[in-house]
Amino acid sequence: MNSKRFKLMVLTAVLATGVLAGCAEKEAEISNTTVGSNSKPTTETMKDSPEAEPEVKGTLIKSANEDIQLTIPTDWIEDEQLNDSAIISASKQSQDKYVMVIANQKSDFSDETSLDDFVNIFKENTKISVDQMKVVNTDDMVSTEDIEVDGVSAKLVEFTGEVQKIKAHYLTAMIEKGNRFYQIISWSSEKGFSNSKDEFLEIIKSFKVLKEEDSVSLSPVTNQDQGETAEFTSEDGMMTISLPANWNKQSNLMEDADIQASKIDSEDYLGIISEDKELFADDTTLEEYHKLIVESQTNSGVLENLKIHDPVKTQVDGRDALQFEVTGEITKVKVAYLFTLVDHPHHFTQVIFWTIDQYFNDRKPLYQDMTQTLTVKEN
Repeated sequence: MNSKRFKLMVLTAVLATGVLAGCAEKEAEISNTTVGSNSKPTTETMKDSPEAEPEVKGTLIKSANEDIQLTIPTDWIEDEQLNDSAIISASKQSQDKYVMVIANQKSDFSDETSLDDFVNIFKENTKISVDQMKVVNTDDMVSTEDIEVDGVSAKLVEFTGEVQKIKAHYLTAMIEKGNRFYQIISWSSEKGFSNSKDEFLEIIKSFKVLKEEDSVSLSPVTNQDQGETAEFTSEDGMMTISLPANWNKQSNLMEDADIQASKIDSEDYLGIISEDKELFADDTTLEEYHKLIVESQTNSGVLENLKIHDPVKTQVDGRDALQFEVTGEITKVKVAYLFTLVDHPHHFTQVIFWTIDQYFNDRKPLYQDMTQTLTVKEN
């Protein structure tokens, strides 16, 4: 049987591409929710290497809780609107030059995840997670280079691509320190990169961890009041759901989904699948359909350390529904899903929201509210 449920969990947990999508939005003059940070108008010297180099004076900036710092050129400014996930961000917009720092708790990943694993996650997700993002002129990333940042070995990755039709060139360093992985991401327009690379490298090498803040949530800010909404409709016009207006339609998050959307820079994703009841025995109940979903996920092997919670009865679109949580790991990233199975007259409908596991408890009420806006037209 070619049932969509057997392809259900072939999903991509986006880690780095959410960041890059937010980067492109900034270049397109689209503003995101701000993340606070501290700026101190002191100057430091950024040294590119132990060899004698011209000294570049800069402005020292720190994250909001002063756990990390970065030195930027004096003609740059802090720019808090680059991306929801950034804990430090700065720019020289007149020349389309940007930098930000993203921190990821190691607890978001499998226990054995190494820095090399983290780099591979970054590479794979950058290539395949967002259809607007593609690596140009090569089938793989530019080779990874080892550099030293803040007294430890770091991985430097350079690549070009297009995000939301904007051509950009990135220089990114990834570091493992304490209980976190850090991404220091710099970028410019593709044609301006050659004149900016040395400056980007100096900024990257100025990065320092001042203290560990494991108790501080790294979840991007999510406003409980989602403000303006937009309707997302399936191609056949039969299914509609209301989402915040800053979500975007997607096409490659979930195979065979009737509706799929995301707010990538805050790691929020949605897929909706409708299955014709003619695929199943005439007397198949919602509870039996739930059992089929659970069995297919248990047997698929896609999620490691899979845990499926017991369902809770609810109502969606005036119909009986079952809602339950699923957690697990995909390519070493810990993810969490909210499934809602709705019993429509001629279809079973799956509404699936997901995010990084540590963000889930904060996001769950929002996912539940958005699920309640689903409407399905039956013939």
